Amino acid sequence: EYAFSNAGVVIHTPLEAGPQAIFKESIEMGEASMQAVNAAVGELRRKFAPGSYDLVRQNCNHFSEALVRALFDRGIPAWINRSARLGSSFAPKDTSPGNPGSEDADGESSARKKKGDAVAKKPSTERKVLTDKQKALLSKIKKKDAAASAARGQDDEDVAAQGAS
Repeated sequence: EYAFSNAGVVIHTPLEAGPQAIFKESIEMGEASMQAVNAAVGELRRKFAPGSYDLVRQNCNHFSEALVRALFDRGIPAWINRSARLGSSFAPKDTSPGNPGSEDADGESSARKKKGDAVAKKPSTERKVLTDKQKALLSKIKKKDAAASAARGQDDEDVAAQGAS
């Protein structure tokens, strides 16, 4: 199983990504050969490089989305990364020197400077910290998702009960 973290794209035993990665459910997205999967992951390793993890802008679900798009030309269910999309609307714009579109003190974009810049920036290993407001908002979203999941489970039970009668 492939996963993405601040260490980059890694491979590990399925469902054992570590204590920080809690398995919720498995969703069938399609079938592909290991050759196709390995080729797609090889291409994605550049974008999902070590040190590029960002909780709201580039997380493990963004990696899953990119992999499914590369293999099947469609995305993952929208609800999976809803919290990150919402959180990114509150997060400050990344103005780090390596971020395309950001500008330095002289007003020159990093994308223009990077072309002639011979110094490589070391990836950050700092963990991003959410504000209290962002934490409260994410808590509300999780509660809504839990309620929606419970309702979907109840709907499934109702359908199964109707089919059995």
